[in-house]
Amino acid sequence: MAERSQTRMILRAALLCVAMLALAASSVAAALLLGGWAGTLVPLGIACATAAIVAVGFMEVPHLDAVSAISAALALALVAVLFGLTFTDELTRAHIPPGFGGMAPGEVSTE
Repeated sequence: MAERSQTRMILRAALLCVAMLALAASSVAAALLLGGWAGTLVPLGIACATAAIVAVGFMEVPHLDAVSAISAALALALVAVLFGLTFTDELTRAHIPPGFGGMAPGEVSTE
């Protein structure tokens, strides 16, 4: 009975690893082949799917006790806030054009 359980666990881990490797390959392919927003959003979605596989498959988040589940939810909420702040900063930042300040790009001030 224990051998059957151990074999099943190894098979499950191997399948999860194969799925994660396939997602990694598709993420690289999407980043290289897609342009614009799709080249960014598709790999981010694939990364979220990979994180979900790790959380559900290896960490067994659905079977946690209440305190651990609350901690996992708070960690996920903190990561979402950090991503939101990062995207907000990037979208609202004024980009400095080349040659700003009267100097050519790569020129060093001698003052």
